[in-house]
Amino acid sequence: MLSSSTRGFLNHKSPSLRARGAKLEISGKTLLNAQNELHSGLYQLALQHARVNDYDAARTNFRHLTASYPAACKCWVSWAQMEKRVGDTNSLNRCREVLQRGLELNKQSACIMQAWGLLELQQGNFLPALKMLERAAMMHPNCSPVLKWEQVATARKTVSSKKSRASA
Repeated sequence: MLSSSTRGFLNHKSPSLRARGAKLEISGKTLLNAQNELHSGLYQLALQHARVNDYDAARTNFRHLTASYPAACKCWVSWAQMEKRVGDTNSLNRCREVLQRGLELNKQSACIMQAWGLLELQQGNFLPALKMLERAAMMHPNCSPVLKWEQVATARKTVSSKKSRASA
């Protein structure tokens, strides 16, 4: 059975997509392929809205995507990056809120954890950044190269020196 958001999306697209939508209820494999195609199309649409600074439309698409596909790390990270790019006084808070919500729904997502850690590193919040980046590397080995970056080494030295001064 198609979700209401998928049916709604199909109803607004071309007749060929609606026809493929009719097949979805017959074959599980066809359903999976069509859902992946829809996910990809909605993702590209969200990115396009973000590129032209239509942030409200992009947010709407990202909300639909993450509601339908909460495990899609790429969607959460792209949404957070868009929020950061908006550049208004609340953009960093919205960015963090998106990443936090993504982690609430995907507690073991190394991808989202790493994205949040990198955000905090860029903002100079070194201790939380290091904790998140190290946790991401423990969750998935593909995240460990970041720990060798010069910015991470600098953050470690800064945190270490602050700890030394605090204990002195």
